[in-house]
Amino acid sequence: MTARIAAVGAFPLALCACTRPAPPRGSILLVTVDTLRADHLGCYGRAGARTPAVDRLAREGTRFETALTPIPRTTPAVASLLTGLWPASHQVRGLWSKLPENVPTLAQWMRRRGARTAAFASNIFLRPGSGFEKDFEVYSNPKNRWDGDSAREVTDEALDWIVGLGARERSYLWVHYLDPHWTYDPSPPFDTLYDSSWSGPWPYARLTAGGREQGRVIFQNPMTPREVEHTVALYDGEIASIDAELGRLLDGLQRAGRLDSTLIVLTSDHGESLGEHGYAFAHGEYLYEGTLRVPLIFRYPGRVPAGRTITRMARLVDVVPTALALLGEPLPSGLDGRSLAGDIEGSADPAERECWIESDYELIHPENPRHYVPGFAGKWRGIRGERYKLIFIPRDKAGERGDVELYDVAGDPAELHDLSGERPEIARAMLDRLRAWWTRAGIPPGASSGETPPDIQSLHSLGYL
Repeated sequence: MTARIAAVGAFPLALCACTRPAPPRGSILLVTVDTLRADHLGCYGRAGARTPAVDRLAREGTRFETALTPIPRTTPAVASLLTGLWPASHQVRGLWSKLPENVPTLAQWMRRRGARTAAFASNIFLRPGSGFEKDFEVYSNPKNRWDGDSAREVTDEALDWIVGLGARERSYLWVHYLDPHWTYDPSPPFDTLYDSSWSGPWPYARLTAGGREQGRVIFQNPMTPREVEHTVALYDGEIASIDAELGRLLDGLQRAGRLDSTLIVLTSDHGESLGEHGYAFAHGEYLYEGTLRVPLIFRYPGRVPAGRTITRMARLVDVVPTALALLGEPLPSGLDGRSLAGDIEGSADPAERECWIESDYELIHPENPRHYVPGFAGKWRGIRGERYKLIFIPRDKAGERGDVELYDVAGDPAELHDLSGERPEIARAMLDRLRAWWTRAGIPPGASSGETPPDIQSLHSLGYL
């Protein structure tokens, strides 16, 4: 079985057999995998991971060991990825927010430079009308893909679009796979790939049959240790199934003669907590590393070194300026992100980077024992630096007073030891900077009022409600 999966997921990098003229350099393929933890990929150290396509991308390109999302929710995280802006700048601050029409995106910049643009996605919060479709000539994210696995259909559509490109046309293609998102139900053979000895129904089926709500599973975790083990195996199976689709996508790019003329970027919108800090199989409400740390890999022969691993921190807001810099394009003004091209080429600015982080506020489970303040003021917020991370958890209605946690994430990556009492001077300095930034960021109009969730049935099927 392993050999079969590896064959499906691998992609050849031999010379292209096609006869049409080589396309010009300067195209982009952005692949985002929803809810993908970096540490569950082989190239990020996961023992036994069946991720040959992602791992080969890392060998053929440059991998950032630590890349962070500014917010572990799809809508605002994807907005930051596609714009190079913090959530406070693009004003997408919660799960049901929409990307404003006047916020420029990578698609807009590429289209102005003559590139063909297309996006093939699967996620209810990236649906047409959410603002993410603007500046794409083709934007496909139909409702039938919003619950359940849909990666094969997404890949098929993307491959058809690639085949239709003219030989000399530049392109920007964004592909977003949903499958690793809850509810972890991979198709065969991926359902037994990591746990072939399991027998019986999927644990969550038993839990929901007993009347338990998703929030009780997240915060009270009534699963047995064996059920937790199997559930994590299903999550890993979903990742392996996506890797196989990535292999197909890259095979198609190779057959079209476009692989080596295309900058390939692979990342995720956020990770997933698998039980750390009393938070099981969820994301969005807490700000620990399991939900913040995502993979980030660039492949672009001739500009991006092969096999390089960069230990300095990167942020999703850095992807847009980095992609444009690697293509030799001028960088737009007003971006919050900074180009990582210097890191990739070995001439990085040594100044420490920081990532402003914040939680969601529009979807908070009532079972959350650490949800003290409703509405926008209750957002968890923090600063994540190269060594220290500070988290502020509001406890008063104004969101100005609350609990502080400080972690040495370089020496304590699991965040098991809160240093706020032992290093008060560091905590105080970081908290002062966080408060100043939060004040400047402000509250977007209507942020405290909330919205009615769209498509309740799909939200239930994805485990949000």
